[in-house]
Order: sequence, then C-alpha cells, then structure tokens
Amino acid sequence: MREVRDILGRLAVVDVETTGLDPACAHVIEVGALFVAPDAAPTRRSWLVRPPGPVPAWITALTGLDEGELSGAPRFGEVEGELKAALAGWTLVAHNAAFERGFLGEVVGGAAMLDSCVLTHLLFPELPSHALDALVRWAGVGSGAQHRALGDAEDTLRVLEVALARVIAEGRRADVEVLLQRLTPAEGADAAALVELLERLRDATPSVGQPPPRVQSCADERLARLLERELSGGPGCLEIERPGATAAALEVATRFARGREGALGEETDDRESVLRSAAPPLPRALEEAGVPLVLAVPRRTLRELAPSSPLPLVQRSPTCRARLAQVLSSTQGVGDGARLGRAYLSALLRRSPLLVPSRWFIGQAPEVPALLRAAGPCRCGDRACAGALPEGAGHAVLVSHELALDWLEQRVPMALVALDADRLPAAERRRTSLRLDAQRLAKLAGRLWDRSGGDGLAARLTQGADLFQHALEALAGQVGLTVDLRARALGPWLRLRDVLTGLRKDVTAWLAAAAPGDSNSPALAQLADELARLAEPPPPGFDARVHGGDAPILSLEPRHPEAAIAARLPRWAVLVTGSPGTLEWAQRPTHHVGPLARPSVELEPCVASAHAVATHAARLALQLAGPVNLVVEGRLEGLAETIREDFPRLPVRTVPGAPPPGGACVRLVPWPGPTPPDALATLVGPVRDVRRAVLACGEQDVTVLVPAERWDEVASRLEELRDDGGGLRLGLSAGLDVDAR
Repeated sequence: MREVRDILGRLAVVDVETTGLDPACAHVIEVGALFVAPDAAPTRRSWLVRPPGPVPAWITALTGLDEGELSGAPRFGEVEGELKAALAGWTLVAHNAAFERGFLGEVVGGAAMLDSCVLTHLLFPELPSHALDALVRWAGVGSGAQHRALGDAEDTLRVLEVALARVIAEGRRADVEVLLQRLTPAEGADAAALVELLERLRDATPSVGQPPPRVQSCADERLARLLERELSGGPGCLEIERPGATAAALEVATRFARGREGALGEETDDRESVLRSAAPPLPRALEEAGVPLVLAVPRRTLRELAPSSPLPLVQRSPTCRARLAQVLSSTQGVGDGARLGRAYLSALLRRSPLLVPSRWFIGQAPEVPALLRAAGPCRCGDRACAGALPEGAGHAVLVSHELALDWLEQRVPMALVALDADRLPAAERRRTSLRLDAQRLAKLAGRLWDRSGGDGLAARLTQGADLFQHALEALAGQVGLTVDLRARALGPWLRLRDVLTGLRKDVTAWLAAAAPGDSNSPALAQLADELARLAEPPPPGFDARVHGGDAPILSLEPRHPEAAIAARLPRWAVLVTGSPGTLEWAQRPTHHVGPLARPSVELEPCVASAHAVATHAARLALQLAGPVNLVVEGRLEGLAETIREDFPRLPVRTVPGAPPPGGACVRLVPWPGPTPPDALATLVGPVRDVRRAVLACGEQDVTVLVPAERWDEVASRLEELRDDGGGLRLGLSAGLDVDAR
C-alpha cells in the first residue's frame, strides 16, 4: 500500500457522529480524525462532545453513545479551538463531505476537503451503492460501517486504499485521463484537491493491467436442473426457500446462450467446450422453438447484477449512449459542479451497462439530469440501446420486471424466467399507472422559467397548477376516491377536465413550435399524453382515482394487474419466488423447494409486548454472559430504549451496526433484514411471517417467542421443519431468574 499512500499524500480523514441529520437542529456528539502521511505511521484522535439536549434513542442504538457516556464530555464550543488547530494545514477527507462540513462549520472553514463518496462514484460508478456501509463490504475490509467516528474514519481510509489499488492493478489509466479531461480546470479548493489526487493516480497507473476478476455464477446444480425442467415442461411456478435461485437462473441462461453460440458455429476455446459438454442438456423445446430466453429481475437486483452479469443487459427507456458521448465531448461545462456532473456521466458511460445515475450524485451535480435529457432516447439504431429484444434465436438477456412486462404486452415471442415474481404485480402497477399533481406541473413550469427567463407556457403551467389543485380538492370532497360515471357528471370533475384539456392544448402547441432537440420536449410530450389519458374515461381494466391530503393526486391505476400478467404469460414461463403462497394469481402448477438448512426451533410462550420480549432477551444475555440475537419486526429504537432503561449496564447493538463488545450484549436484528450473526442464543420475537424469519437464521438454534393466541398457528407453520435430528420442540424453556439490575 506504500504506492497508494504516496498517491493519497498528507490527509486527515474526518468523521462525525451527531444527534440527527440537519445541522440546523442537530448537534455533534463525537469527532474522529485519522492523520495519514506517506512517511509516517497514521495517528488517531477522537473527541466526545456533550450535546445541549438529549440523545435520541435511535442514535444510541446506532452508535452506542448515550447521555451517561457523554455527561462528562465538553461542549462543542469548548473543543472547537482544539479541533481547528489539529486539522489546520491538512487536506481533509470525509465520506459525504457536505455532512461533515455542515456540522464542523468554522472548524474546517475554507480548507480543501476531498469527498471519498464522490471519488468512488467517479472511479467505480457501476456499484449499486456508494454508502460507506456498502463500500466497506465491497472492499472486503469489514462487515459494514461501525457508526463510531474514529472507526468510520479508518474504514473510509481503507476503502480509498482498496479503490485506488484496484484502479492501478486493472491498468485503468485511460479512465483516469477522461476524468481529468472533464474536471479541468478546477476553480475551488475542493475540486483542485480532487484533480491533484487524480493526477497522482494517473501517473501511478499503467495503461494495461490485470483484468478485474469475473464473478462466476455458483449455482446449486439441483436448482439449475429444476429450472431447466420447468422450461422444457411448460409453464410453472417455483417456490424456493433457499439461497441460490438467482445464481441458478443465471447459470441456466448462460448455458443456453453458450449452447446456441456453439450451435451457430462460433469459435470457442477448449475450456468452454469442456464446460458445455459437462453441463446438463439444454431445454430442447426451447431450442427448437428458436425463442430467446429472458431473465427478469426487480430493478434493484438488476443494478446489483449489472457489473458482473454473464448475460447482456437491456435497459428500459435507455438514454442513447452514442448521443450522450457526443453531448459530453461537445463542451466541458462551466463551474466545478457542471464539470463534476460531466465527469461522472463519462465514467458511467465507460464502466456501466446501465445508464442509471446515483440519486446522491445528482444532488452534488444537478446538471446530470439535464445532460441525460439532452442526449434523449436512442437514435443510433442499436436494438439493445433502444430497449428492444435482440433479433434472432439463441439469445439470453437480463432485464428488469418492467421491461419484461412491456415485451409481454407487445406479445414478443420469448421464454421468460422471472425471479422474485411476487413483485411482478407491483411492477405492473408502476409501469401502467399515471399520477399527476400540482407539484409536478409547478416543477415543469420552474424548469421552463429557468431556461427562458419567462415563457408563456411556464406562466400557463403555473396558473394551471393552482387551478388543478383547487379542482382536485373539490372533487375529493364530493366523490371520495374513485371517479366513476356518476362523478364525471358533477361540476368539480367538469372543471377538472377543462383544466386538463386546456393544459394539453397549451403543451401540444408549444411542442409544435419547439426547436428540434429541445431538452424539455421529452418531458412535455409525456405530459401531453398523460393529460389526454387522464381527461378521458379510463380504459377497461383501469380506475381513475383521487388521493386526498395536503397535495391531492389524480391517478389512473390498473384494477387487476395480476390477472393482466397471467393472461399474457408465454408458453415457456417460469415464475420463481422465495415467498410461499404468493403466486396463486398465476394459476400455474407450483413446485415447492424447501430450505437447505433446517434450524432447530423451540417455541416458547410469551406476552405479546415489546417490553416482555426485550426483557427476555436481556435476561438471557446476562445469564449466558455472551451475545444474544433478537430478531424483531418494525423500529428498533423503542426496544433499545426499553433495554437500556431496565438494564443500564447491558450493551445494546443493532445489526448491521457497530460490532458488539465482548461479554453479554443484545443484538437487535431487523426483520426482514440481514442474516443474524453467530451468537450464544437467537430469539425470534412476534413477527408476521415466522417461518421465513426462522429460515433466515440458517443453521442456528432458534427460540421463537409466541403469544398464546398464536400458538397453534405458529406451531403448524413450523411443523414441517421437524426432522430426524430433533427439529421442532414445543414447550417452555427453563426459567431465567437473573437480577435485572
């Protein structure tokens, strides 16, 4: 890491813990700083700070800092001078630096501050998340953020070191040069510090390096065979209560694509031939039909799979990559913010198969959406770039649920494997619903005002937003939620329809006179179409609704999305879910694949209250003198506060969160959430889906705390977990008589 330390230079990595997120009303409770220089060992300093008010329970649960621990600490004003002196002369680094700058204020003043979140966005834009918690796991330096100031500062440095080392090892000099071209010249101190670091990184990076390791799918062979059988045998549903469904589906789709490539006579190396000969037979019926295989996943899963997917991705409504490259190279932008946005989109274009910008980064560089709008939809003729299914047989592609549903509506011939298929109805609602409120109209008007300094359409949209708001409020007061035939004869609806019709005419006239390529045209064309559809009676299968409240919304929603999907499913379709009983709407044969690990489960009666559950977990942790997991549903702050009030000396931690200390402690594990870490005991509190919560605990022994009124229901749900090794045990555990205080 010596080369990386030389690139980083002389830095002070800073992190703060606070009582909230808004510097206007929250206060600092801890500051940590890690001082790093190329020729010296890192030095660490931390300061506890006593806030003027109470520490919220959720902050205590997150950080472990409570009012008792902070009671003897100085106020922020008392350590402000010491902090300023310690950080003077250093280039500061923080993850989401605007947060630290907002709370430290005059302590950092105008000092140059590098944002590690910005840097990792520029170097690795393809990652699904750039939060410190996610980056720590990506870099392999921990299980997540520690939520203590000094610990998070150390994690920030480790993530930076790994990120720079990977850029050097992969020989990505060209990527760094593109970033420098977009970011230069730098005007502010923060931008100059970023450019200087990237220049040192460029000088240390070769033009060619080792390719990044390819993430191989590691599927359960039995699941892969089951998926292939379902594709060959006709429509079906799979309920898979074990890990590996995604990897198995990727494996099957990859085998199908490789098999077709071989059949088409494409050259492959010996290793590929061996892999193909060793793989089970491909679905013959699928090959003979000559249809492509489409693997559909939720949007978030698609983004997670994008960097390492062995299948090509097709994006719904994509920005034209060729046009975006032209837009980015035409001008460099004015100001550091504009240059930062262009640098990020250049990196995204080079590194990611999905042109989906980070919402966090848009906040740092507001020009990003305007650049994407300027590029517009695909005009290059590439079917994949245009969001269309590639032509010809033998293809296998990875898409989102929404794009797969688009193709189903268009009756595109294909074979479909839909993962997490229980989410398909929600995707259908998002895809087909229209929602319009006055705030959206006002935003469009504001965009037009900003570009033209006073546009006729902007004025009419502003006026229309007010009329629309009043008409919606009047309609909601008379007809409730659904706008039926009777409601359409009432005065409030007629006034609302006039507003919609008038706005559509104004927008249509503006579009007819707009210059070709105007960046506002796509959004306004979409608005004109939606205004026309909302003004007319809803088509069959849809309802027009008014959602009341402070900001009423008019929407057009599908009445039975499940039935619409089931009617369009192709002959070769496999729906896969991990939630038993959620695919009855598909009306297809269902196969259930049980869990791989069957935990040993014990049911214990309890009082159905959060206080009773928290007390039980605390007493057990004290008796065992070690960590105890408590899996619960809902907010954790109340449980943490209950335990601290009754057991003030017992540490409480959340998962994921700060690592627990040695000895007795209670770990609060949110459900649904991560797999509970190893502990001396794992308790499952009252949750709605007890079976899934128990299976998420893996092979750990689990005690389920069951209210008396749910005893028979829970016992029947867990009965099939009984096995020859003991499995399910019903009864009362040994009493725990430990002094609570």
